[in-house]
Amino acid sequence: MRSSRSIHMAIQSWWWSRCCETRRSLTGSGTSHCVISMRREPIQTGSWGELHEPETHLIPLVLFTAMGLRPSIQVFGGDYATPDVTCVRDYIHVSDLADAHVAALEWIAADKSSNSFNLGNDRGFSVAEVIRTAEDVTGSAIKAQMCPRRPGDPPTLVSDSTKARQLLNWKPKFPALKEQIDHAFRWFRDEMQQLATIK
Repeated sequence: MRSSRSIHMAIQSWWWSRCCETRRSLTGSGTSHCVISMRREPIQTGSWGELHEPETHLIPLVLFTAMGLRPSIQVFGGDYATPDVTCVRDYIHVSDLADAHVAALEWIAADKSSNSFNLGNDRGFSVAEVIRTAEDVTGSAIKAQMCPRRPGDPPTLVSDSTKARQLLNWKPKFPALKEQIDHAFRWFRDEMQQLATIK
């Protein structure tokens, strides 16, 4: 069985080859250049992921807490005008993000005009909901530390991907929060085991 790292590298190689192939096609065709801007909300790592320091994304930090790598997860603000008083954000699976970029390359290859697209699930999940779902997926209790609001954080931030769905014929295959967190948890768990073996 191939390791998650080798699968990740294979995905990256395939994605880059598709980009290069499209670029060569456009260069050789004599068409004018086209620019596509892809805007998206925080990306959820999926069956393929990345480790970096410092980590600032909510889902990895929540999972690190569940795995015992952090004592607690900081929740910034518990007095927002949302159903459970914590911030609501939109998350997208990395595989869905990759599909959207391939669809954008195909848009360019079809000599379509420059455009911009928002990418997301079109619905949000609260910080508290992310923590509860991670507890369900991992089977571990997650200690949350309530902290003051961060300046500038809006209560709700959810993207509208209607244009991408209509023009690129794209839609998320993994919109469910539980499935996103499950994929991320399995990747981080396997990656930590590999790092421990290397060390």
